[in-house]
Amino acid sequence: MCKTKQNPKIIIASAGAGKTHKLTETYLKMLEKSYGAGNPHPHRNILAVTFTNKATDEMKERILEKLFLKAAKGDNDSEKLLKEILHDYSGFNVSTIDRFFQLVMKTFARELGEYGSYDVELDSEGATIEAIDRMMDSLGDDQDKTLLKWLVDYSRSVIDEGRSWDVRKELYRFSDLFYKEDFLIKKRGEAGSLYRVDDGSGKDPKTEIKKFLQDISTITTKFENEAKVLAEDIITEYDRVNGIIAKMRVDDRSARNGFEKIIHGIYENSGGKLYCDSFHNASKWCYAGTNKQEKEIYQYYKDTYLDDLQKLSDNLKSYFDNHFITYNTAKTIRKNIYLLGLTTDIFKELDKYLKENNLVLLSSTADILNRIIDRSDTPFIYERIGNRIDHILLDEFQDTSKLQWQNFEPLIDNNIANSNDNLIVGDVKQSIYRFRGSDSSLLRNLPEVKGVTPEDIKENWRSADTIVGFNSKFFHSIAEKNDGSMKPEIFEEANKVYKDCYQKMPNRNINKGNLNRYDAGAVKVRVFEVDKEDKKAWMQEALDALAGKADDVNDLGEIARLTDDGYELRDITILVRTNNEGKMVVDKMISKGINVVTEEVLVLGYSRAVLKIVSLLKYRDNPDDQVNQLMLKTLFTENQESNIGDLTIKELAEMPLKEGCEAIFTALFNEDQRDNLKALSLYESCEVMLRSIYYEIPEYEIEFVQAFLGEVNRFMTRNGSDLPAFLEWWEESGQNVKINSSADQTAVRVMTIHKAKGPGFKAVMIPFFKEKTTVKTGLFAPYLWCIPKEKKLKEIGLVPVRYTTKGYTDFDEEFEKEKKETHIDTLNIAYVAMTRAYFEMVIYSPDLSEEENMAYKLSSFVRKQAESGKMKECSDGCFELRANNGNWRYYKALEIASEQEKGRQEKIEVIGKGITPHKVKSFRSIPIGDRLEQSFRSRDFFEFEKDPLESPRIKGLVLHDILSEIRTIDDLQKAVNRAVIQGDLKVSEREEAKNFLAKRIKSVADRHWFDGTYDTLNEQEILIKNGETQRPDRILIGENETIVIDYKFGKHDDAKYRKQVCDYMKNLEQIGLPGVTGYIWYFKDNDIVQVNLNEEKTLF
Repeated sequence: MCKTKQNPKIIIASAGAGKTHKLTETYLKMLEKSYGAGNPHPHRNILAVTFTNKATDEMKERILEKLFLKAAKGDNDSEKLLKEILHDYSGFNVSTIDRFFQLVMKTFARELGEYGSYDVELDSEGATIEAIDRMMDSLGDDQDKTLLKWLVDYSRSVIDEGRSWDVRKELYRFSDLFYKEDFLIKKRGEAGSLYRVDDGSGKDPKTEIKKFLQDISTITTKFENEAKVLAEDIITEYDRVNGIIAKMRVDDRSARNGFEKIIHGIYENSGGKLYCDSFHNASKWCYAGTNKQEKEIYQYYKDTYLDDLQKLSDNLKSYFDNHFITYNTAKTIRKNIYLLGLTTDIFKELDKYLKENNLVLLSSTADILNRIIDRSDTPFIYERIGNRIDHILLDEFQDTSKLQWQNFEPLIDNNIANSNDNLIVGDVKQSIYRFRGSDSSLLRNLPEVKGVTPEDIKENWRSADTIVGFNSKFFHSIAEKNDGSMKPEIFEEANKVYKDCYQKMPNRNINKGNLNRYDAGAVKVRVFEVDKEDKKAWMQEALDALAGKADDVNDLGEIARLTDDGYELRDITILVRTNNEGKMVVDKMISKGINVVTEEVLVLGYSRAVLKIVSLLKYRDNPDDQVNQLMLKTLFTENQESNIGDLTIKELAEMPLKEGCEAIFTALFNEDQRDNLKALSLYESCEVMLRSIYYEIPEYEIEFVQAFLGEVNRFMTRNGSDLPAFLEWWEESGQNVKINSSADQTAVRVMTIHKAKGPGFKAVMIPFFKEKTTVKTGLFAPYLWCIPKEKKLKEIGLVPVRYTTKGYTDFDEEFEKEKKETHIDTLNIAYVAMTRAYFEMVIYSPDLSEEENMAYKLSSFVRKQAESGKMKECSDGCFELRANNGNWRYYKALEIASEQEKGRQEKIEVIGKGITPHKVKSFRSIPIGDRLEQSFRSRDFFEFEKDPLESPRIKGLVLHDILSEIRTIDDLQKAVNRAVIQGDLKVSEREEAKNFLAKRIKSVADRHWFDGTYDTLNEQEILIKNGETQRPDRILIGENETIVIDYKFGKHDDAKYRKQVCDYMKNLEQIGLPGVTGYIWYFKDNDIVQVNLNEEKTLF
């Protein structure tokens, strides 16, 4: 049993420290200890939380593998535990943090209200874009005139500032802020009232913001006017004195010029210093002189005029000291004031969209759960989960956010109180997800908060000793001495994080499986000169060095050198900072014929097979779409080696566009298939189209097709078989859905640094090592959520403010914090990238003189290492550190590994004799035929019955749904077809249903209910006093009359149905609709019964 002061146990695990091994061993110890204490299901009471699905799978595999190996050696307890987990796998609580929160949220269905059976929406951006689009689409409505005016004003304001007039684009960017955890936390208090859809105050946010905008205008106008008057007073006296002594400074750099700028509303010089501060000392306004006469004049100036001028200068400076920060804060807020007025409208539409689709955003999960739990007692939470958690293991704790930790901490504290062990693992140096809300200060402060001493693992089990040594020295050099690029407070923070970053190799005797990591490895840094005229030209040089020059087919650059040394292409990983950089690398690789794989390329829209299926779907939906016609014909004629049916590619290529597409469609599908396509569901249509091109699909595209069908299935689960909606989804986001691919492909892998966090790679290349340690400014500056301190401005509450280096605002403290955290973020990104390599690391960097850049820090370091003889300086700006006095090569590591493998025996024979595995070559799509038939509810209505309304189970559901789609008789065919597509009717029942309804509709032709005479409302909700709603089947509104019709498909029940229709009529009359009459239409007998309002008294 751990002592309280060591619970939770905290492990600081630097890169390659073997934290997954440590987590696995700790989990097994907890499992065995609990089982030994008599718990038959210990895995249910242990929760291990990671941050990615990949890490979760890896940990599960290691736990099961360890138990399996022990069981195979005769450990009965391990065998029982293994079987227990496998037979109760859902109770095996190793999951991502998001999945665990979802599990907890599901238990709070009642508290979630309408979200009780929600689906999780991963795409927060897509949901917000949908909400903004809906808001913009509503601008034509009369009730949204205020919103329209506000948007117009906002558009004018951004145009005046020289920003994009594209309002949607600005709103899309701004809406990203809604999911920042800082915002979610701060908006809960009084400061966030503007962002709540309905805070109960009855205040309209736009009205409040308009008032605040007036206050801002008052503050800024008053300051500008009074500052101008004070500056004019100085200049008036300044000029008067100069007219007398003619020795006052009047050049461009004089005090007079500075005060002139203040009059024109310019208060700071190019260095960001206030003019009133720069020229405050009036003794410097006059030439001191060098000769006797000039000195006498200067003394006369001091004796006669200086005091008065200094007093005027003091007045100006005092005014600025007291009011400029308020003024500048007001101006800063005003830049985004119009956006604030739109947030509530966006939130309303987003809330409506989520409720309509029964969704909860994944990004909001921690916040929702945090508000539901609200510091509830831990036993209550366990009770709702249905399981008691006695032990918690948290991985990657540096990536945990405040809200996530607030949700976990009560559980851990409860375990501590009960003396149950817990483990927290993390490394501040690998915190690179602050943009997602992670807060590394939680890990830094946790040992002190919990009163425990962390265990700092110094061994690196991943990398070769040469790489471990290089990285340790480089990052320690950053924390050891301030090179002048960091403010003292920033250097102090960097020192805290990196002062103990030195790592060492494990003892060889306990690392026998990785002996090829000792006296091994290489680091190569190449520094490129930067062209003053074209500062990005070095990046093209780096790409040429990476994969060879474009005009030399035999030159494959560094890739060729690595493969010559024994690396396979799959062993090489190129790390980039951004997707754009990744695209540059991929394009270069493809142009040089080097196989490359990247998650950014592996999207559904990359597959020609998937594009063919989508083009066929588009053609089925709209044959006249000329853009799709061109795409369809191009896709089916680009392969010159195959024919389509009896048509040759040449014949198709020579056909006109429209005729060619029709020929392709006819060749692929016979007449019966073309007719059936209209009645098939979306998924079935895709299957049919897949079968039509199956033999033309290359093997490597099969995983694309499988993933595509999976997305089609997911779409139908949420949206039904709506082809136009699916095609719209495809254009907006579907084609960019990423697929998982095998890591064993013979290709160089390109990854962003954020995606590479966690795993290691044999050879790592970083072609663009150039990240700045400063915060981006201008249009790319980040928004921060801040609250003004000035009393006059504080009432607005929480406001989004763009970072700036200028200062003089209420937000300077937040700006300084952002500057410090950005610097650490940049160091951490470099650390993560440089600690991925097993054996070899290649870095390309520009030769920059800017101290606030990682390129400068690296180039300075390698030059010093070369000067001291610790690295070798080669030609072309290359610096190299290679084991074995520069003679080590990767094939040496392969030889050592091969020798070790010879002496290693298989631990366990897993596969029994006589079992021959067979590789499944490809994915097949086989028609179901008569093997399986879907059960349609329409059978209750039409099968085995002469009269479609004779079934005892008839509820009128199908016919009722069809009628709800009909406004005029012309809509009948379309409504029946929709019922067939949705599976409510079989194809064979289409005509029977259509004829039945057509006969009934024609029987009321003289009443004009279905000929467009009236405005028609089908299934229109009516809101009544108690908040409930009614939904009549059909409301017809004429000039002087209103008709309400209720369809009935069962037996007559006049009293009951008359009361129902009477209620409809009464509520419609209260709304103000004229001449309300009502009817009950019994479809079976085609009997129409009129209902009058004056019947109400006799209904009971």
